[in-house]
Amino acid sequence: MRGGLHGLWGHRLWGHNTDFCVTSWAGWGPGPDEGLTLIFLFGRGGPLRALIALVALALPVIGLTAERDAKSFETINEFVTRGWAFDLGTSLADLYEIGKIQREVVSTVKNRHVENQIDEIRELYYDGLYVRAYFPAKDHKHFLIEEVEITSPMFRIKHGLNVGASIAELKAVLGEPDETKGDIYSYSGETDTVRFVIHNGVIAKVKWELYLD
Repeated sequence: MRGGLHGLWGHRLWGHNTDFCVTSWAGWGPGPDEGLTLIFLFGRGGPLRALIALVALALPVIGLTAERDAKSFETINEFVTRGWAFDLGTSLADLYEIGKIQREVVSTVKNRHVENQIDEIRELYYDGLYVRAYFPAKDHKHFLIEEVEITSPMFRIKHGLNVGASIAELKAVLGEPDETKGDIYSYSGETDTVRFVIHNGVIAKVKWELYLD
């Protein structure tokens, strides 16, 4: 059993000759989006009162996002991890070979796991592309990607979801987004997220946010 009694809540519904307690236990199951609802009805109101209690329990969960099938989730998880259709390489020299860099911002940060180690972050701005790369111990021969942002069709994206593709094309590949805020459509995998900015019905920007620990 995962999570113990996480998410336990209850309502008491009082009525004439009625004393019901309706309890939902969420957050139990083999996956983050799976759960089990347990219903306890106590009282003496008969089947009608029990039905009222069930309706009261169902209302808060109406509208939950339907779970994706395994194939759909696999497609999304792969895309949110490495959805761009070109090679970024493995070193700072490789990043310099992608194209002309218009601006570069360098900063340092303490490593959270290795005492006294200072790591480096480089933000590289190209025409239509932004890359945020993390270099452990300032080693320029190896980097980890934190963010990638594409705003030009010159930089290709997997499944044809390039800047300029339509919302219909986007949904045909990835399905309905996990979250929509205005013109931003977000899809999430196991650890990473990709956000599509829509303008006039087409993709204007794609941004990957990759988890690093």
